[in-house]
This record gives sequence, C-alpha cells and structure tokens, in this order.
Amino acid sequence: MKAKKIILYIMLLSFIGAIGAWYYGFVYRKNNHRDVQKETAIQVSANELNTAFVTDENAANTTYLDKAIEVQGTVSEVTTNQDGFPIVSLSTDDMFATIDCTLKEQKTVEVGSVVTIKGICIGYTSNVKIKDAYLK
Repeated sequence: MKAKKIILYIMLLSFIGAIGAWYYGFVYRKNNHRDVQKETAIQVSANELNTAFVTDENAANTTYLDKAIEVQGTVSEVTTNQDGFPIVSLSTDDMFATIDCTLKEQKTVEVGSVVTIKGICIGYTSNVKIKDAYLK
C-alpha cells in the first residue's frame, strides 16, 4: 500500500513539473520581455564600453549589466545567429575586441558605417554582448 502511494506522489509531481516546464518554455518566455525602446538608456561609445569592462569588469557589471545602453560605434562585421537575426559587431580601439549587438529585427547594416544601437547589456566574455538591440 505504501509503495502505491509513493508511486502516485512521484507521478503527480512529475506531471506538475512537466506542466510547469511547458508553461515556461512556450508561454512565459515568449511573452515576458523588456521593451528596450521605451527604456531610458545609458549612452556610451563602443571604445568607452570596452575599456570599462577591460579595466574593471566588476565595476562595469555594476554599471552596465542587465541595463539598457545606447552604444555608438563603427560597424566592423555583420553576421547572423542561429535564429537568423543580425549580429552587428562594433569595432573598438582593441583590435581583438568588439561590441556584439544582436538585433531584434531584420535590418541591413553596412560595414564601415557609424551606427547607434540600443539594447540590453548581457555581459562580457572577450567581447561585450548586447541583446534585444535596435538601430537608432
């Protein structure tokens, strides 16, 4: 009798967990995003942003991480991610570092042009990463 109750509880918890995972994956994640265009952004140049992260990553994380920023710079490369959205790389004074901005919409961007991009700073690996970005 006890074994049947334990199995029933395990099945019930598994069912509830599966419903929660489905809800998060297909409903919550698609409908709960920030609207970057309406947020007030921190204005910074590509060089200043890269220098801030290279000089003191902890201080730069405090200032920029998960915040709306508006970064201006020269386009060095345009690629696409696995979802087909453009990734615009802005050059910096460091020839090995760029600011990689994943655009939220399909736009044509010319290499060598100076652009201003507004998005959410999501961190620094060897490059600063910006997501949900828009061209200004």
